[in-house]
Amino acid sequence: MDGQQVVVATDGGVDLNPELINQLGIVIVPRRIQVGGRVYEISRKALARDVEARVGAGARGVLSPPQLDDFLITYRECGRGGAAVVSVHPPNALDPSARLARVAKNLVTPAINLQVFEANTLGAGVGFMAQAAAQAALGDSTLDQITILLSRLQSTVQTLFLTKDLKGLPTTAASTGLEGLKKGLLGSTYLLSVDRSSGAFKVEQEGSTIRLAKSAQLFNEITGPCNAWIAYRGMEGQARQMQQELSRLPQLQIENVQMGRATLLTSSYFPGDFVQLLIYPAQAELERMRRWARSLAKWR
Repeated sequence: MDGQQVVVATDGGVDLNPELINQLGIVIVPRRIQVGGRVYEISRKALARDVEARVGAGARGVLSPPQLDDFLITYRECGRGGAAVVSVHPPNALDPSARLARVAKNLVTPAINLQVFEANTLGAGVGFMAQAAAQAALGDSTLDQITILLSRLQSTVQTLFLTKDLKGLPTTAASTGLEGLKKGLLGSTYLLSVDRSSGAFKVEQEGSTIRLAKSAQLFNEITGPCNAWIAYRGMEGQARQMQQELSRLPQLQIENVQMGRATLLTSSYFPGDFVQLLIYPAQAELERMRRWARSLAKWR
């Protein structure tokens, strides 16, 4: 429905900057995380970084499945003002949020114009998707236009996970380890481990193993202006190696590279040490995609 306000929602398992959440009006569906013997709620009142400040940056937590009632309450509150809702979540093969969001959609629809978007990435990748959707909503994009934009971003956002071995992979009740990553992140994500004897990277994707002399070979197909975010836990040396290699690849047209320790939330998906590299469109390129989404929506 043209002219209808769009609200962007995501769950408390997504890492986002608190200032951006407030600035863009992103709605947070509450979620809980257990650290040691205590359970903390992650919501608009106490975001992930607030919890991490209390328990310490090096803490490891276990994310609990979100509650269906939390989705229902959130969606109904958004719908009272007549707004449409786009709800952005990690892949169902690795996290139950998207599945529960769809169940909630069936319970509140057709009273609320609601779309659930399942991003094929984790951590900062899902946060970027939610941020891009909220920026488009503030720019008066319709729900249809935002859905088109997110689908386009799905094919341009690149995520890479580097682990010391393949034992430190995400697990869920539905799938475990490499199987889960292939089901949930197939197509836009690379999983790497390091061959201890040769030092070469081993890439696991779509049922095959590829050996690469340098991680830079992974980025040959990426074009256009982009930014990069590198998060790590226990593998700072490998993270800095990635940063150096990215700076030597002029075809990537990287405008900004940031690096930091992985958050409590991202770490909760990986029991072992890891590096996550996220490559995503720069602001000018993102604006071009927004214009393209608006044009395409007119013909649908």
